[in-house]
Amino acid sequence: MKDDTVRGDMLRQFNDGTRLNKEYVLRTFPIYHDGLFHGNTNIHMSSAWALAEASRLRNDTEGMQLVGKQFRWIFGANPFGQSLMYGVGYDFAPQFAYCLKDVVGSLPVGMDCMSGDMPHWAATNTATSKEIWVEPVNRFLGAISVYNDDNQNRKSESQLKKNITLNTETVQSENGVITVTLIVTGTGKHIIGIKEFNAETSTSGKEINLPEGGSEKIRFELKVSDRRSPFVAVISVDNDPDLRKEIFGSYIKPSF
Repeated sequence: MKDDTVRGDMLRQFNDGTRLNKEYVLRTFPIYHDGLFHGNTNIHMSSAWALAEASRLRNDTEGMQLVGKQFRWIFGANPFGQSLMYGVGYDFAPQFAYCLKDVVGSLPVGMDCMSGDMPHWAATNTATSKEIWVEPVNRFLGAISVYNDDNQNRKSESQLKKNITLNTETVQSENGVITVTLIVTGTGKHIIGIKEFNAETSTSGKEINLPEGGSEKIRFELKVSDRRSPFVAVISVDNDPDLRKEIFGSYIKPSF
């Protein structure tokens, strides 16, 4: 009987999410399996850390900016205008700590959700949503270390040191062929390399020699092997992972 009650409540939470299709919904908060252990900071910061690592790997500026917004939520840019971290940010509140006093820099289990997949943050100081836990701080430190390191190193990227930039223009046809125009701007001799996933191209690379401040256009086609799967092409300069441009997409029509 108890299992049926729990399952029914979890199904209710599932249906409270934004419906994408018959099988999937998108939720802001996780589905909780009981009425006590509620809170989202651990999951929130785990996702932010994963996004930070992926954005650093792919040199994704917009992705890293999105990571920064996750920290602003922690420090008070949330529906309740209150920092979740004690002693830092705007209008922080005492936290539930039965065996020690409030600790500057600590994080609670986090924002709650009682119904409707909407954020809930009680005014009372109760467990577990306002209870100090280790995991949220651990995930927060991991995410912010990647975010800070990326911001410090962005000015010394290889593109700035080598004074070369890549830009692409693509035209995607219905028959699975993508026409790519690569515009290389810079100075000196360089080797342009192309690697593909789920796509084929007639050229694997080209050596160019640019006069100072010169540019060159390189045109080629990508033929998608399986239009039921996403495709990716990575264009690199001198085999440098920081000097690259990515082309990706899909012919799949989303069910939602």
